Amino acid sequence: MSFQRYFATLSYHGADFAGWQVQPGQNTVQGVLNEAFYRILGATGGVVGAGRTDTGVHGRNYVAHVDLPEAPEDLEQALFKINRMLPPSVVVHALQPVEPNAHARFSCTGRTYWYRVARTKNPFNQDVAWLVERPLNEANLSWAAEQLVGEHDFSAFAKADADHTTPLCTVHEAYWEFQNEEWHFHVRANRFLRNMVRALVGTQVELALGRSSRAEFSDLLLGGNRSDAGVSAPAHGLFFNGAEFPITCYSNGSSER
Repeated sequence: MSFQRYFATLSYHGADFAGWQVQPGQNTVQGVLNEAFYRILGATGGVVGAGRTDTGVHGRNYVAHVDLPEAPEDLEQALFKINRMLPPSVVVHALQPVEPNAHARFSCTGRTYWYRVARTKNPFNQDVAWLVERPLNEANLSWAAEQLVGEHDFSAFAKADADHTTPLCTVHEAYWEFQNEEWHFHVRANRFLRNMVRALVGTQVELALGRSSRAEFSDLLLGGNRSDAGVSAPAHGLFFNGAEFPITCYSNGSSER
């Protein structure tokens, strides 16, 4: 059976969902998307995402692929109908035709995450930022982020029971910035281990609070156990913030991130 594969770019507010992946009896992002694409466009194979996000984690410029039995005659109208069916916490921004073998997860060459740490109490931030009111040492935050760039063994930052083929990840970019009374952590890598970003944030915050040393942080990048690193930052401050794909994925020869 022939089909046209599309990359769907979307955003979602994770507070309403038990994570990305379909789970029996649970409200999930993948679940509501599967239903909408099936009912509106006849997609029977479900939606495949660029990565799993846990309960409470948000998505911005998240990418998933979906196979449609035929190309919509009016793509704009199809998007309108899909978004009308989806709950307010999910929106599909765009659908782009891609090659049949383009895969949202396995073709992805890079992912970006963003974490928000609020410095002052704000009721409008309660489910999108981690409140840390104690002063953070900016020099230690910047130093720690710089150490992450390159290939390292991130075993100490992975969920203890995580099943991964290798603990090695290559971080292309990592930095903190202070904006609107918040600390924002940005990190881009070829791959991430389960719970890795939240563990990295929590461990860096502990360093910035003076609860650990730079030497201890450096040792963590040589491997180790999850218990060696700091606490995991809460899920609600984390955003999946973008995915990168090779140009060969795109039917029209254009690559987007």
